[in-house]
Amino acid sequence: MNVFLLGMAVVTLTVALHVLTWRLRLVRRTIGRLVALYGVALLACGTLSACGVLPAPGSAPGAVRAVLMSVAVYLVYLSFYTAVEKDSASSVILLAAARPGGCVPRDAVRGPA
Repeated sequence: MNVFLLGMAVVTLTVALHVLTWRLRLVRRTIGRLVALYGVALLACGTLSACGVLPAPGSAPGAVRAVLMSVAVYLVYLSFYTAVEKDSASSVILLAAARPGGCVPRDAVRGPA
């Protein structure tokens, strides 16, 4: 159970960091930077596990299983994220709605002719 909890903590922290950096526009949308965020989250969770804040996997094979599980789950997240990023009409609409000025680009609004 500790292996599962530690693996999911890594993935959860990675996704939280991704959402935070995306909303603050600190990290652009590249796979390399998302993988770097995973590395930061893995290091942070490993440190927290060693300090006793997160459950420890108990052994070296347990730690390897936790890392492999988190890698597998994060790869699924990356594949869905890139698919949504490129092809989703709803993500385009949401990003347009979040843009200052609303959904309609300023150059598309024309005054009376």
